[in-house]
Amino acid sequence: MKQEKKPSELNYAFSLISEFEKQLPYYLVGTGYRYEQEAVERPFGYPYYQWIQTVEGSGRAIINGKKETVGHNQAMFLFPGDAHEYRSMPDSAVPWRVHWFTFGGYHLEQLLHTLKIHRSGVYYISNGEILDSRVEQALLTLKAHRSSKGLDCSVQVYAVLMEIYRHVHSIADQSIHHQHERLQPVFDLIAESYHKALSIDDLADTVDLTPQHFCSVFKRTMNCRPIEYLNLFRISKSKELLLTHRELKISEIAPKVGYVNVPYFTTLFRKLEGVTPSEFRRGV
Repeated sequence: MKQEKKPSELNYAFSLISEFEKQLPYYLVGTGYRYEQEAVERPFGYPYYQWIQTVEGSGRAIINGKKETVGHNQAMFLFPGDAHEYRSMPDSAVPWRVHWFTFGGYHLEQLLHTLKIHRSGVYYISNGEILDSRVEQALLTLKAHRSSKGLDCSVQVYAVLMEIYRHVHSIADQSIHHQHERLQPVFDLIAESYHKALSIDDLADTVDLTPQHFCSVFKRTMNCRPIEYLNLFRISKSKELLLTHRELKISEIAPKVGYVNVPYFTTLFRKLEGVTPSEFRRGV
C-alpha cells in the first residue's frame, strides 16, 4: 500500500496574526493537511472563512439548517458567522480525513463575488490533487520561520482561492458535474502517464473527441486549457519529489514528471510557483 506523505509529524498549524497581517487583503489563520476531523458544533458560526475538503471517508454536515453529505471529491466552503456543525459519518469503515484552510482579509468579499462563490455550502471538486498540493504548501509556509511569513501566507491564500475558482463548482451545477465525469478518462490518463510525452491528440482520444472539440469542452469544464492542467499536475508531482527525495538533482526530477528540457521545467516551475525548484526546496 502506498504510504501517505505528510509535510511533517504535526499536520496542522495556526498563525499568530499580527496587526500588519490584518491589513493585508488576505491572511492565513490556520491549515491542516490530512487531518482526522473530530465533531464540531458552531451554532453562531466561526469568525473566519473555512475550506474543508474531504480526503478520505465522508462527513455529515448541517449548514444554516440544511443537511449535507461531504464525501469523495467534495468540500465545504463556510462563510463567517454561518451556523454549522459537522462530524464523521457514523459507522464509517475509515475515519473522515480532511484538508482544512481558514483565512480572512478585507478583500475577500469582493474576490469571492468575482469568483461567483456567494454562500456557505458543499461544493464539487474537479481536481482535488492540485488543491492537495496548495494546502500542503500553505501548511509548510505557515510553519516556516521567515520574516516574510505573513506576506508568503497571504500569497498562499490567493493561490488556494484561484485553484478553487478553477476546479470547484456547486453540487447543483449538474451540467459541469456531467462534463467532469465525461472527462474522467483524461484525468486518469494524466495521473497514470504524466511522466510520459502526452499530446492533445492523446488526451482527446481517451474521450473520442476531435482535438478542437476536446479543448473546448475541457476549457469550459475546468476553466483552464488541457496543457495548462497537465503542467499544473506535473509541477505538483515535482514538488512532491523535491520534498521527499532531496537526494535527486533538479535534472533528475524534471524527466520524472515529463520534462526532458530541464531549463524549460525550471522556467515553468518559477512561472507557476513564483520560485525556482531549488528555491522551493531550500525554503521548506
